[in-house]
Amino acid sequence: MPESLLAVLLALPWILVPLHVAWRMRQSRSLDEEPTAVPADAPLVSVVVPARDEAATIERCVRSALAAEWPRLEVLVVDDHSTDDTGAIARRIAAEDPRLRVVVPPPLPAGWFGKPWACQAGFDASRGALVLFVDADTRQAPDLVPRAVQAMRARGAGLLSVDADQELGTFWEKVVQPQIFGMLWARFGGTEIVNRSTRVHDKIANGQCILVRRDAYEAVGGHRAVRDRVAEDLMLAQRFFLAGRNPALVLGAGRISTRMYTSLAALVRGWTKNAYAGGR
Repeated sequence: MPESLLAVLLALPWILVPLHVAWRMRQSRSLDEEPTAVPADAPLVSVVVPARDEAATIERCVRSALAAEWPRLEVLVVDDHSTDDTGAIARRIAAEDPRLRVVVPPPLPAGWFGKPWACQAGFDASRGALVLFVDADTRQAPDLVPRAVQAMRARGAGLLSVDADQELGTFWEKVVQPQIFGMLWARFGGTEIVNRSTRVHDKIANGQCILVRRDAYEAVGGHRAVRDRVAEDLMLAQRFFLAGRNPALVLGAGRISTRMYTSLAALVRGWTKNAYAGGR
């Protein structure tokens, strides 16, 4: 076999796989396609922000949540026994805006991981018919809530997860993050492949942004049902699917963004945990 032909054959996976992923992404649906109009029967939406030692990002997150273009809104910051100024910052903002409350959960019980515990505590303290869980390192656009609510209603979903844009700062973030997300999309395909699949192991969610109907969340057991799972977001979507509560996934398309990691060490720690949990 000529060396040139061998070189082409060896290079094909590195060419075809990215092209296939790009084609799948073009078939995906995003919140850009949803209307921003607030329905006449707009329900109360509770935004729950689980936060532990998030002083660097909590103010940006909370202020973006409070800026939502939605008439009936409450925001709950679950200060999960932070050792930094997370709670103090949240309380300062709460003094300015009565829509914000700070919740301090009891100490972590045996058999629970921290994030499911904080999410469940926030849900238990919330009042909304719809509950939006967002990570403390996210920034939400004002039209995220109306578009997400419209997308949930259009799909008849009990859970709607929004794939956030990734903010990339350092050299290693720009090198590693696109590779990781490319592999994830190569495995799961675009949003509509995930949504149409009839296999439970194809169902995923992005824990950075999950909107649930209160009745559906309670019916599947909420975060209590995934209390001992590292990848609680993925497992929650699969619980909804098994219960016939129709989880759905859409692209954020500029409606929510997050910076997951800010250093090479944080990248290694974070993705090692996620790879282990996802592999299980």
